[in-house]
Amino acid sequence: MKLELNINDEILKDGGFNEFDIKMLLGVALLNGGVTSTGKTAQIIGVSYRKFYENMGKYDGIKIEKTFEDVLKDCENARNYG
Repeated sequence: MKLELNINDEILKDGGFNEFDIKMLLGVALLNGGVTSTGKTAQIIGVSYRKFYENMGKYDGIKIEKTFEDVLKDCENARNYG
């Protein structure tokens, strides 16, 4: 399935958003909703795992309950699969 959004550039500009912001907001919503994993979400929105993981906090994306070990594993995956 392909999903395309046609958002007027002026609307994005007025809101202070760009295409990356919209992708991240949608990705974080999928992640926080329990729809996808971190890696799958990065694939869906078309960014590297590392880029998604490094930026998701800016988009309110650290609401997932994880163990410390899970976070360490995610960090290792981000380094390896960037």
